[in-house]
Amino acid sequence: MDNKINNFGFLRLFFATLVIFGHSPEIIDGNRSRELLTQVFGTLSLGELSVDAFFIISGFLISKSFRTSPSVWSYIIKRSARILPGFIVCFALCLFVLAPLVEGQFGPGVISTNVKSFIRMTTPLVPGTFPGLPYPSLNGSLWTIGYEFRCYMLVILIGLLGLLSDRGRWLVLAIAAICLAINAFSLVQAAFPNFGQAQNMAITVRFTGLFLAGACFYLFGSQIAYKSSIAVIMAILLIAGLFVPTLAEAAIATAGAYLIFYFAFAVRPLRISQWAAKNDISYGLYLYAWPIQISIVYVFGVKNHWLVSVVSLLIVSVIAAASWLLIERPFQRLSHGKTRRAAPPVDYSQMQTTISSERNKP
Repeated sequence: MDNKINNFGFLRLFFATLVIFGHSPEIIDGNRSRELLTQVFGTLSLGELSVDAFFIISGFLISKSFRTSPSVWSYIIKRSARILPGFIVCFALCLFVLAPLVEGQFGPGVISTNVKSFIRMTTPLVPGTFPGLPYPSLNGSLWTIGYEFRCYMLVILIGLLGLLSDRGRWLVLAIAAICLAINAFSLVQAAFPNFGQAQNMAITVRFTGLFLAGACFYLFGSQIAYKSSIAVIMAILLIAGLFVPTLAEAAIATAGAYLIFYFAFAVRPLRISQWAAKNDISYGLYLYAWPIQISIVYVFGVKNHWLVSVVSLLIVSVIAAASWLLIERPFQRLSHGKTRRAAPPVDYSQMQTTISSERNKP
């Protein structure tokens, strides 16, 4: 479905905003218990829920991108142009501009360490930054970017193996279910308790399961009915699942994913979604929120996490708009070329007709 006639634009902005509100309490004093979602459910934070939602949405949209790209090379160019320029500029600004201003110590080995961080697409590392704060990271959000980009590359593999087809999609569903189960019961950590990379492996499994869950909503889209009655049931299941630590992320990947795509396709497109389809500042919000939030806390000593969140959102919105206009959009336009549709498994015009008829039923 064309981004102009759905609500993905609003959803991306919404979840990027929730990340800001989720991070502020921990940035101030490390006390996660004051974070809203943690207070209610005691399992996941707003930041974790939002990142999960981003991976689910990406799974859907990136699978579609691969299927509608005329070649693998075209797909790589489009996906790289969307994620890399913004990341590179943000990484450089955090490392070379922000770090010296917040007590960063550029001793021996710092540059080589950050070359490795850059290649892995994670946060820049400079000793001594933000002294006195519980999480003195230059950018505590960048660590997810590498995982997302690797999911983009995973789509190439499963696409070339023929798994983005009517037959192959069942294996994608099975892999997603296995990943979610492994994550739910922490089986990676249990199997490799003394392995240094067990945590990274566990995170990879978690994000892969969420990403492939979103891909399944694309691959099985023609068999999924988006109805208000089902959405209510899914909302109840999601709320119940969020109270149970082992079920929380699986609930997001299933019931939560249904609600995401229900809102994207079955709810009348919002004006902000139409605006965001042309001005996608959500990536910039995600990239720059943490540096602004932690700088406000460090420089001004603000202790009210609501105030930090609101002020940061206002400032970051301007920075995100600049990132979009000056960096992200120009590179996207360079990458755009004519693409032919490769018989996607979802008939979006038919889906829209079905959704409209369901909406108009008494």
